[in-house]
Amino acid sequence: MHMVERIGTFVVLLLIASLTQALHLPGGNITYRCLGGNNYEVELALWRECSGTAMMPQSLQFQNDCGVVFGVNNLTPVEVENVSQLCGSVIGSTDCDGGPLAGIEYYTYRTTLFLSPCNGWTISWSVCCRNNALNIVSSQGLYLEAKLNNLAAGCDASPSFTGPGIPVVCVDEAVTHDMAVVDPDGDSLRYSFIDARFSSPDILPVIYTGGFTGAMPYTGMDIDPFTGQITFTPTEQGYIVVAVLVESWNAAGVYIGSVMRDFPFIVRACGGNAAPDIDAGAIEEVVGGSTLGPRHLVACTGSEVCFQLEFTDPDAGQSLNYTTTVDQVLTGAEVTVMNALPLTLSICWTAPEIPVATQYFTLTVWDDNCPYTNYRSYTYTVDTEIAPNAGGAGSLSYCPLEGPTLLFPLLTGTPQSGGSWSAPDTAPHNGVFDPAVDEPGEYAYTVISSAGCSASASVITTLLPASEPDCILLGSAGSAPAPFTVFADDGQAGAYQWRMRDGSSHTPPMLTVRDVHGRPVHTRPIMPGTSTGRFVLPEHLANGAYIVSFHHGPKPGPTVRILLFR
Repeated sequence: MHMVERIGTFVVLLLIASLTQALHLPGGNITYRCLGGNNYEVELALWRECSGTAMMPQSLQFQNDCGVVFGVNNLTPVEVENVSQLCGSVIGSTDCDGGPLAGIEYYTYRTTLFLSPCNGWTISWSVCCRNNALNIVSSQGLYLEAKLNNLAAGCDASPSFTGPGIPVVCVDEAVTHDMAVVDPDGDSLRYSFIDARFSSPDILPVIYTGGFTGAMPYTGMDIDPFTGQITFTPTEQGYIVVAVLVESWNAAGVYIGSVMRDFPFIVRACGGNAAPDIDAGAIEEVVGGSTLGPRHLVACTGSEVCFQLEFTDPDAGQSLNYTTTVDQVLTGAEVTVMNALPLTLSICWTAPEIPVATQYFTLTVWDDNCPYTNYRSYTYTVDTEIAPNAGGAGSLSYCPLEGPTLLFPLLTGTPQSGGSWSAPDTAPHNGVFDPAVDEPGEYAYTVISSAGCSASASVITTLLPASEPDCILLGSAGSAPAPFTVFADDGQAGAYQWRMRDGSSHTPPMLTVRDVHGRPVHTRPIMPGTSTGRFVLPEHLANGAYIVSFHHGPKPGPTVRILLFR
């Protein structure tokens, strides 16, 4: 055999060996994490169908827009996990372990290296061929990449995929699938379908069949751009290839980069084993927050919110278990299993004092059918809203026979208006304390936002004895009705008009305004024989209750209470 023929034969054998391996690598993804000082941990994750040949060492290619190109070769897996969608009792009976059932393993490769600052890094991996599928032409390559801007975005991590399994779904059954993506830095994420690609060595989109495209991989398939949830109903058995791009921006709006996941949905006949109910998992029993939809929660800043989720399955008697990203997304969230059948979860979380951007978490529920389990993903939206301000506690010490007092101005701080009042017996109250009909005690003021966040403060009212100096000074105890009236002058804030009642022929020569402690705050002389007049309170006076009296000497006569409320 000539040397050229030997080389040609060798190349063909290599291609056959590569093809044999590639046909059993259904997909994967590349992610990265900044360790500081432009050092990064880069992770390659690949699925392998165990019916194929053993995994070989893998390589990653690095290239940036600043002119740097290099590769990292001979990477060996740091972790191998059996992610076959099988019940626990048969998970060890797949061809991954020499058994009869088809199994899938998840291989993780990692490398740590320095990446010089540049706004355009591309980290990539490729293999010659991929599995046959319903929506693409057979024997095309598989290409994965991640992009990074470590010049403007600084030290950041990419989003990561916490759902490691390849989804096995049922023909003619509605699918809701979530890749359970989390971002450790809380960056804003956007999801989209893109063309699956291959390297030839130029990076090219695969050829789709039946009018399908990267943006529409299958009839009716859709992806939520904010949550990443994929929905569709498969109508035939086989593989459906999907490529999803996840892009990230930091809080300053700087583009960090992107990761992608290329994977198939494996559609099979499920023999009557349905997925958990599609309408299950609505947020219920909410304490400390509210809902804007069945899976949309609003929490109040600085407050604990608790809620329950209940999951059911159409197949009677099946037990359900779950995985969730809630504790990775909502820091400090605690999940408690309240009931096993139906699966009922209680989730409690204390929202931060400062509002954060809208957050999303995933909860995937699995049945225990054997050998093949079924599942459904549920995606939840969480908003935080600034709690309303009800002000601080106030107090009112009042004398017998005093007139009504507006409670709102007695609250301290800057309370929001529009709230509601309740009496000491919790009955609704109009917010005007009237000693003639109201009992002393605690009057609570509550403000509730449109989303259900609430805050409360109270005014403590205390009855003073008639012998109290303030009561004597104010003439409230046992005094006759005042021979004059005082009312606000709408033309000027803090201005009031007074008028002697009919039949009152004598006007004392002095008008004095006192605060609730009896201290004079405004005094003015009155012209003899005058029956009407006007006075303006000083601008420095705080809102609240004041007492007006007319008198000849230092002792006040009958009084009238007024409320200053600018």
